[in-house]
Amino acid sequence: MAVISNPDSLKALTSITVSGHIEDRLGSTLSNFNGIISPVVYDKVTSIKTLANDGGLSMSFELRNNILFSGKTTATDGRFSFTFIVPRDINYAYGPGKISYYANDSEEDMNGFFQDIIVGGFARIISTDTEGPEIRLFMNDTLFRNGALPASIPDCLQ
Repeated sequence: MAVISNPDSLKALTSITVSGHIEDRLGSTLSNFNGIISPVVYDKVTSIKTLANDGGLSMSFELRNNILFSGKTTATDGRFSFTFIVPRDINYAYGPGKISYYANDSEEDMNGFFQDIIVGGFARIISTDTEGPEIRLFMNDTLFRNGALPASIPDCLQ
């Protein structure tokens, strides 16, 4: 994936829109691709140290384990876009993050990544979110009605 402009950094609590396209190995856009894109946006690499529980030496290794966004979007004529809000619990030091992509349609699977995105900092202007999430509760299935018994209760307990 070629990036035409220098991307801005991903700062905590900013709304980010990523747009892109699917291309073949030669860099040509696959304008006949209509399918699902599954992007995963990662924070920076962190250093992890083993506990040496078995009496051996402690070892260090790097791991990219903080996921900032994971979702799905559709690609139409080879082009896609998705928007997300960077969570508050990022590593605020500036450094390279990574976006991994998996794409598929009825005929083929593809993958790719971009690791020149900078993650860090905090948004200077934060929009006020006054709308809570929409929540639907149910038991076993969405057809459960108030006063009814759940289907998973054994007959001896009813």
